[in-house]
Amino acid sequence: MQYRRYVFGSVLAAAITSVFYFASLTTSPVDNITESNKAVESSAADAGTETGQPLQLFSADAGDSAANSITGDTANSAADDTTKSTADSITNNTAESATKRASDIITDSTEGAGSVSIMEENGTRSDAHSQNPKKAEDQAGSASKSMKQANSNSSTVSRGTARASDVYLMKGDENSKVIKLQKDLKTLGYFTVTPTGYYGDITYEAVKKLQAAHNLKQDGIVHTSTLKLIEKLVKEKEEADKAAAKQAQSDKASKPAEVAKPSETANSGKKAEDYMMPWFGGVESFFARGETATVYDIKSGKSFKIKRTYGTNHADCETLTAEDTKIMKQIYGGQWSWERRPVIVTVNGKKIAASMAGMPHAGVDSEPANAYVSKRSGDYGAGTNLDTVKGNGMDGHFDIHFLNSKTHGTGKVNADHQNAVKEAAKWAASNY
Repeated sequence: MQYRRYVFGSVLAAAITSVFYFASLTTSPVDNITESNKAVESSAADAGTETGQPLQLFSADAGDSAANSITGDTANSAADDTTKSTADSITNNTAESATKRASDIITDSTEGAGSVSIMEENGTRSDAHSQNPKKAEDQAGSASKSMKQANSNSSTVSRGTARASDVYLMKGDENSKVIKLQKDLKTLGYFTVTPTGYYGDITYEAVKKLQAAHNLKQDGIVHTSTLKLIEKLVKEKEEADKAAAKQAQSDKASKPAEVAKPSETANSGKKAEDYMMPWFGGVESFFARGETATVYDIKSGKSFKIKRTYGTNHADCETLTAEDTKIMKQIYGGQWSWERRPVIVTVNGKKIAASMAGMPHAGVDSEPANAYVSKRSGDYGAGTNLDTVKGNGMDGHFDIHFLNSKTHGTGKVNADHQNAVKEAAKWAASNY
């Protein structure tokens, strides 16, 4: 009996000692986890993330789990010695597992704060740094390229927005709007070549001439004000052409038959070629400087008198009176224009097919003829005042071309003028 009491006491003492021993073991893992959690919180705070609270929840759960497991195992070992080894195993595994998980979290948080995510449902974690390093590096490089591309696009937009808001078209543009602009300028007589859709030097100079003729800023840029002017002029010209054609038709129907003059009788029955006299070696001498003539516009049916005053490659002419200037301006719809129009010029009773451009230039009516002036009409700047006929209300002179005549600026035959000459010749063959 005494021996049994001795054995029972020894077992009880061993059990009590084990309780204190196990309690000290469980305290260490929990403390380690707590310290690890503090380290993670500090690292997360330094990195500017919010991983502190999830880590606290994890540490508390891990600590509670370890403590509950140890307490239950200790009670069982006091009742049954056979469960002591199991309690030891559970306690050690629990401490090692908790410590290892805390260590993993600390490591992950140190490598990249904010990349740890606690998965409460299954006790797993998602670590952005567990990806392949090369893949991560490639993604970073791709992000960098995207940022550079965004910056480049931003710069392009900035350059585009630097264009003034009132600019409709300008030099360097190339689109369908430019084609429309070139056609309108050609209708108004400022553009002489085939429209291409590219806003180059020719278009630039044509816009400047139009701006000069209408007292606008001469910068060669189509501002909204320039565009509105062009649209207005084109509309007025179209209406004037329709009215002129209608009037000509009416005049022709109501005009009584006239007896042909003796000087005109010789031309009847001739072909179109008979009305085309070459400029060089022909008209340049026949219609000499100082000679007067009558210009008949075949589309409007209007006529006015002129005088040849200058020109070597073609005839530079001036209207004789203010009334002649008024009629000529009416033919062009009330606005001076570089438009080529087919006309018949009668010189000493002989009708000659010709082409007229209705833009007075290179002179000032109020200044002496051939004197040096600082500014001349048509944006010609300073130079000799090529205006001989005074008091006619026209500053400078205008051009009349004949078969194979050339421009003074290029020294070449102009196709638009030649087409107008042929059109006038055909009309003459049919109407005289």
